[in-house]
Amino acid sequence: MTAIAAAAAFASCGGRRPAAPLRNVVLIVVDTLRQDHLSAYGYRRETAPTFSRLAAEGVLWNGVSPTSWTKPAVASILTGLHPVRHQAFGNADLLPEGAKTLAERLRARGYTTLGITANAWVSGRTGFGQGFQAYYSMVDDFKHGAFSTAEEVNSELLPRLRGLSPPYFLFVHYLDPHAPYDPVHDYRGWPLSGRLARREKGIGILELRMNDVLRRPADLVEDAIDLYDGEIRQADDGIGALLRELRRLGLHEGTLTVVTSDHGEEMEEHGRMGHGSTLYEEVVRVPLVFHGPGVLPAAARFGTASLLDIVPTIMGLVSEPIATSEVDGLSLASWMTAPGTVPPERTERTGERELLLHLDLENKGRGPVLQGGRALALRGGRFKLVLSQVPYGKELFDHVADPREQVNQLPRQDSADIVKPMAVRLADRYNVLSGAALTRSADAKIDQAEALAALGYLGPGAIGSLDRRIPPRIRPADPAPDGWLGWPER
Repeated sequence: MTAIAAAAAFASCGGRRPAAPLRNVVLIVVDTLRQDHLSAYGYRRETAPTFSRLAAEGVLWNGVSPTSWTKPAVASILTGLHPVRHQAFGNADLLPEGAKTLAERLRARGYTTLGITANAWVSGRTGFGQGFQAYYSMVDDFKHGAFSTAEEVNSELLPRLRGLSPPYFLFVHYLDPHAPYDPVHDYRGWPLSGRLARREKGIGILELRMNDVLRRPADLVEDAIDLYDGEIRQADDGIGALLRELRRLGLHEGTLTVVTSDHGEEMEEHGRMGHGSTLYEEVVRVPLVFHGPGVLPAAARFGTASLLDIVPTIMGLVSEPIATSEVDGLSLASWMTAPGTVPPERTERTGERELLLHLDLENKGRGPVLQGGRALALRGGRFKLVLSQVPYGKELFDHVADPREQVNQLPRQDSADIVKPMAVRLADRYNVLSGAALTRSADAKIDQAEALAALGYLGPGAIGSLDRRIPPRIRPADPAPDGWLGWPER
């Protein structure tokens, strides 16, 4: 049964009958937005009233990114492929032509496709314009400098909306919550006051010393969090303005709106600030909401979903389902349109839906290396196994007793019994994905070096690294705390 047929069945069972079938797609990515800084997920501050409204009218998931930095995460959002498969996870990598994007899938079905990004890592020059009839990168002409706000993105985007004709696919990538934290107002939309107002240029990447594990002054961390929350509100205001313009132009009917993030942000929970260095929960848990009035239930909350699920879910809701062999995620369409269906938490083998997380990022150059790490993690129900050469080592976390991942469980007496089967499953999953990897496409010359340095990934004069530190095939890790990770140190 198609998603539309399922929606009709849902309506006949007492749900709301759809005003129009879902045809159009608006996919919004807010860079560096951690899940737990949104009131829809229990945050004490209302940082994002537009997102909260979408969650109240749509379906909210516990989103999980397969990585912790932009390029591989957005590549996964747009293709449904794991980073190990699409291979665009190093700073010199391009999105391979063999990676079929959502824009390509929808354009082949007659969709108008338009995309815009404020992040240099996912510009047209790095291959992310595949399938878009028009794909605009804010950093290409530096009209707005190396860092564009949501308001500036909208100033370029909103006039272009008049060129959309249903069915259409619109991809929008806002950057505001990314460091440096320098919002024009606080999380309430009020003028900055007190210490925040005295920080004329906010808080920059170098001041935060993002690559260092240390205890920063308490007022610095507090101010960083306050300003970060203001950046979230700034991006949320941009989303609100975009959705209002779509409505004004009559482009909102039959539209599926999906809002998510590529990764979160560390706020010194493990000694660091920023992202792209670890695979802890604060950098992999992201928001994810599907909004389709009349087709999707309102105020519904489901379980865990991967960013890999976005492409198959969208296709299942607005078109025909795609073959499961083409993507690494699951379609969530039936769980959202058929009442009483159990979300995709459990698998036959493990008892829980386990997700493989991946990070293989290294920067080289004359300037400071601000971000980078090598790690794999298996995230399941109760336990999460992290294998990392950089920055820390082997860790096992109990998410029931320790959701903030502050206590490594490896010293516990039965840890080997827990780690051994998880290590086998982790290695198996990685090797299967690696064995089906696309042909890598890379360019050692990084374009828009100024913009990338401003984002903290490259120091001045840095070049992209072509190295792969985690090999194509690994072995199961030794359960011992200081034992073999599964691949050799280089």
